[in-house]
Amino acid sequence: MVAPLNSDEFLRLYDREEGGLRQFELLDGEVVERPMPNFRHDLIKNNVCKALDRYLAANPGHLALVETTFKLGPRVTFTPDHAVIAVDRVGRVEFYSTGAPDIAFEVISSETADRLKYKTDLYLEFGSRAVCCIYPNRRNVVIFTPNSILQFKGSEHLAFPGILPGFSLPLSDVFASAQE
Repeated sequence: MVAPLNSDEFLRLYDREEGGLRQFELLDGEVVERPMPNFRHDLIKNNVCKALDRYLAANPGHLALVETTFKLGPRVTFTPDHAVIAVDRVGRVEFYSTGAPDIAFEVISSETADRLKYKTDLYLEFGSRAVCCIYPNRRNVVIFTPNSILQFKGSEHLAFPGILPGFSLPLSDVFASAQE
C-alpha cells in the first residue's frame, strides 16, 4: 500500500509530468485520475467561460479561471473545469491557488456519482460558496451550496445571486453547439 501524499508532494511530483495536473487530482491523499474531457465537454466549458468573461468585464471583482489547480487542503488538490474566485481572495499566488474557489464548475462527463459527491463535499468543506455540476446528457445543471441544492433545467437560466449578482445564463447557451 502506498502512503497517502500531501498536497505539496502531489504538486511537486505531478507538475513534472506532461499534463500531470490536468490528468490527476489528489483526493484525501490518494492520487486519482481525472476523466479525459471529450469535445462536447470542452464546448460546454467554453460556453460558460465566454459568458463569465462577458459578465466579469462589466462587473469586476472576480476572476474566471479555466483548469486552474487549487490546493484546497493538506491532502486535497483539485483542478476544476472552471473556477470563479473573488479578486480580494487571490492574494499572492506563485504557482497554485491555496484554498477553494468561490465557485467550482465541473462538467460531468464520466465521473462516478460517489466521487463527484465526495469532491462536492470537499469543495464546500474547504470554503467554496457553490459547486456547479453541469450534466450534458441530461442538459441540466445542479448547484450545491453549503445550505441548499438548486437544479436548473429546460428554459431556466443559470444564476448565482449571492455571489455574482445579475449573472444570468440561459441553459440553451450553456449547451449550445454541444448536441449529442
